Amino acid sequence: KDQMDGLDFADIEKLCLSLLERDEVLKSLQEKYDYIFIDEYQDTNSLQEAIVKPIAEGGQFIAVGDLKQGIYGFRNASMEIMQKDIKNFSVNENSDALFLRGNFRSEKGILEFVNKVFSEVMTEKDIGVDYQKTSMLEGLAPYQKQDFPSVRLDVIKNEEETHEKIDKVYSVEEDELYVSNKYKSEVDAIIARIDEILTYKLYDLSLGGYRYAQNSDITVLFRNRSPLMSELALKLQQKGFPVICEAKYNLLEEPEIQMLSSLISLSINFEDDIALASVMLSKLGGFSLEEVAEIQNSNEFKSLYQFVQNSQEEKILKFNESISRFSKECQILGVCKALENLFIEKDYFAYLAYQEDGDERTHRVLTFLSDILSSGFDTDRAGLVHYLASLGQKAHAGQGGESNAITLTTIHASKGLEYPFVILAGSGEKLEKPNKRQYAISGKFGLGTTAFNYQNNLKCTTPVFEAIKLENRRREFVDEVMIFYVALTRAKNHLYIVGKDDTLEDELFENKSYLGLIFYAFGENLLNKLRHEKTVSFEKWQFNYVESAQSILVERDTSLLYKPDEEMTEEIEKVFDFVYPNRELCKFSYKNSVTSILNSNALDEFEIDEILQSQNLLSETQKVSRQQAIDLGIAHHEALKKIDFEKVFDMESLEKQIKNAKISEKNVELLDKKLLLENILKMKTFAKGKLLKEKEFVMRAKLNEISDIKSEEEVLVQGAVDLLCLGEKNILIDYKFTSQKNKEKIIEKYKKQIDLYSLAIEKAFNIELSKKYIFSLKNNEIYEIN
Repeated sequence: KDQMDGLDFADIEKLCLSLLERDEVLKSLQEKYDYIFIDEYQDTNSLQEAIVKPIAEGGQFIAVGDLKQGIYGFRNASMEIMQKDIKNFSVNENSDALFLRGNFRSEKGILEFVNKVFSEVMTEKDIGVDYQKTSMLEGLAPYQKQDFPSVRLDVIKNEEETHEKIDKVYSVEEDELYVSNKYKSEVDAIIARIDEILTYKLYDLSLGGYRYAQNSDITVLFRNRSPLMSELALKLQQKGFPVICEAKYNLLEEPEIQMLSSLISLSINFEDDIALASVMLSKLGGFSLEEVAEIQNSNEFKSLYQFVQNSQEEKILKFNESISRFSKECQILGVCKALENLFIEKDYFAYLAYQEDGDERTHRVLTFLSDILSSGFDTDRAGLVHYLASLGQKAHAGQGGESNAITLTTIHASKGLEYPFVILAGSGEKLEKPNKRQYAISGKFGLGTTAFNYQNNLKCTTPVFEAIKLENRRREFVDEVMIFYVALTRAKNHLYIVGKDDTLEDELFENKSYLGLIFYAFGENLLNKLRHEKTVSFEKWQFNYVESAQSILVERDTSLLYKPDEEMTEEIEKVFDFVYPNRELCKFSYKNSVTSILNSNALDEFEIDEILQSQNLLSETQKVSRQQAIDLGIAHHEALKKIDFEKVFDMESLEKQIKNAKISEKNVELLDKKLLLENILKMKTFAKGKLLKEKEFVMRAKLNEISDIKSEEEVLVQGAVDLLCLGEKNILIDYKFTSQKNKEKIIEKYKKQIDLYSLAIEKAFNIELSKKYIFSLKNNEIYEIN
């Protein structure tokens, strides 16, 4: 901040407080303002109080707030400030504390339910708020009679968790990836309730009459952006519901996903300092903040990437090798598989599992991998980066352009808002946060740590540590009660509460879910009765024990919503029968890799399977595994890129070149040096003049030049040419590490790719190629392409 000559909001507050220590400043402000008004007073922190209170002395101080909505403790807001003022204002003859109980938002049945729950849960002793004495709500909105319960509570029967395989995604343990079905029953129940809501007529206060419910009337609230939120969004979209949801887009705002996005960007453009720093500081990079800072401070270049590219330090060399390998595997195997290989190498999933929210982090990464596969850009990194950027822009745009869509959001984000139908999801989930830290800090108790007895190899917590943990648990419990109150008071017409069956505790403080709090308020007998009878009905509420979502499914009578006439039906059919005349153009993005155009890689399934059939690749008896075959191809590509052909004459000179070329140790071990020598000696008979290796290009080309589509539309094509020889004869050579011996099959498979490379080279250098070749490295044969 000093370097940027900038201040943040907290800095401004501190400077303001220091200014008020000057008598002349304080006095001038006191004289200037007759009234001080504060809204959302429960969210005030001690620093803000220290600023406002002195200014207000001698004037009129009016604060409006709701202790029951004090949900910003994580921002240092202190409800104790408002509690103290309520007591002081109540006994001071020059002030008063008024309790506003009238509610103009919610239907009376919802408010009666809220009163029932919180008159038992919110007490002076446990929460610091005497709800029954100060906060019982009275419904003042003129809602008319409705034919369905004001509140429906669905308790979902707990089922044994199973796992469903995700194709094409890797698992360290079983070589496959599995996704849990733990949310399926709850998701199905919520969707069934949404179907039910869309059959209702609701009373609209703004219209003063009834209308049919629509998607935009429905909001599903979650405690946080959890996997349940993502699962519900996906299922709703699959069923054709329009959805506004932060979950998928905000996935990109999670630190580990931002880092993976940076890694993908870095594999295309190593000159991105921000992406480079992000990856270096991650588990996959392995650098500490101090190490990166030291690099930057000692950097003789202006940019971080220049230092990293030119450094000879062993750790940085290994890092560069890892990124280079990842980039190559992205081209050969696709981004998803390349990420999986990197995760295995770095034990990334084990690292995630050790974090406080390890399960959620792991789920987010797996969701990201799944999204890559479903995006269609797995083999097109440039397209994938553009796709991810567009999702990020959509996230910041807010509503995603949908005007009649179901909203999925968090309770925190809903504060101050209201919705006709609210579904509170995940109500049976545990609210207590795991704490793996070995220390705790408290303004009341100070610092508490774990203690170690090295002699007996024992670890235990200290009394101060336990006291702080208990204090934090109680504070977090109070916060959760407040958040629960906010959730229940967002609904206008109807409130649904959905959650899995939870254990009910006798003590209020021990109930660790929203369902637990509800049944604590109603009494244990109600939960037992519900489990036995399956449905318990009150005058305005209905509680259900749901063993299967099928039991609450309803048929939507769409005829109630819309009855088209013949003329309109004809117009609709015209729309559905419309065929976009340029649909063939949609197969291409504005920017495409040669791989994505041809759906063919430098080392693809065809080549790998051919290699696997070879019995003699490394020895007479050893068969090469799939991964070894890939590694072998990559090793030979790297060697041909870095070795100076002109200085290779025999095995001795080749060994010297391998040493000087700084080929990675792993690839050196994989090289078949005899075969490599034969390749280079054969190459020298063709490769004359100036040699350009691994020449990357981006070309503008017409679709009729690169495909069978007859269109003059232009797109960008990017790729990399293995070897370009410029001289008396301009020659293009592309390497293929294949055991296929049929010349015609090889030429047929790769001719289009070579033609694209040729077109790019001729446009870029304004030359005409004399010859085009495919060099089959495994067979040590060169085939001319006509």
